[in-house]
Amino acid sequence: MRNFLYIFLLLFLIACHSVSAQPYNYRCKYPSVIIGGVGSYANGDIKSSLVTIRPGLSLGFNKRIYPRLSYEFDFLWFRLLGDDYLSSDKKLESDNYLRNLHFRNDIKELSFTIRYDLLPNTDHYRKRPIYNAYVLLGGGVFYHNPMAKNDAGSWINLRKLETEGKSYSNIQFSIPAGLGFRYKLAIQWDLELEFTYRYTSTDYLDDVSGRYINPDLLKSDQSRQMSNRSASLVGSYNGGKRDIEFINNTLEEQFVNLGSGYSYSTSKAPGSKRGSKGGPDSYALVSLRLIYIIPGKIYCPKFR
Repeated sequence: MRNFLYIFLLLFLIACHSVSAQPYNYRCKYPSVIIGGVGSYANGDIKSSLVTIRPGLSLGFNKRIYPRLSYEFDFLWFRLLGDDYLSSDKKLESDNYLRNLHFRNDIKELSFTIRYDLLPNTDHYRKRPIYNAYVLLGGGVFYHNPMAKNDAGSWINLRKLETEGKSYSNIQFSIPAGLGFRYKLAIQWDLELEFTYRYTSTDYLDDVSGRYINPDLLKSDQSRQMSNRSASLVGSYNGGKRDIEFINNTLEEQFVNLGSGYSYSTSKAPGSKRGSKGGPDSYALVSLRLIYIIPGKIYCPKFR
């Protein structure tokens, strides 16, 4: 995905450079407001799947400043969810299935993006293209707070437990990059389908990053319970029965109980790998957005 970002940046800079060659009448600016629904997919150490996609809400303000170019401010509120039990094939991804961790994280994000249209709008907004496509790039700041269910089924704040012995901030940064397709519904209404991939500044969206640490270094019995759930007989999120025969016989794992709520399977002992340390977490959003163009007394003569 990192190579995708570099390629996208290059294409975006080339596209935006062409703006300087376009004639422009400053009276052609117009603003829009946006409301939309969002579907989210987490890409971290605990990954999402189709069954863990959750809905969200987006609100935005867009201002067209060139025939192809506009800027936009957005507020997004959505939930990321990942679960080793639901998202892992126990045979193909036995390591994740054995780990048996999950998380949910309610994200509240403010973002600013620059958008470049495939087709220019060189006239009044009433004469904009019926169909259009665009690319976008920008930056954002978001608040996050990963949580998980304990053995009693209650949602617990994971950041405060420091399940890997490390602290991290609720406030992080993102780089949204994406593309969208727009359809003109009526004179002042558009419908958009938008896909964005967001790179972040944290590897703890799912509260997983490094290795299992010595349980004596964890803060409490609750921390020890939430840190290592590989010896649980059920899925930690939905309580589904785990295939213990597969774990014991095929994977040749044994369960060890150290007391104080800390137990683990053989390969998930303190010091072993808990996360991938493959870089910061990220997430993908698919949005269906309704656009309302704010009318005004705007006259845009055609360019010559």
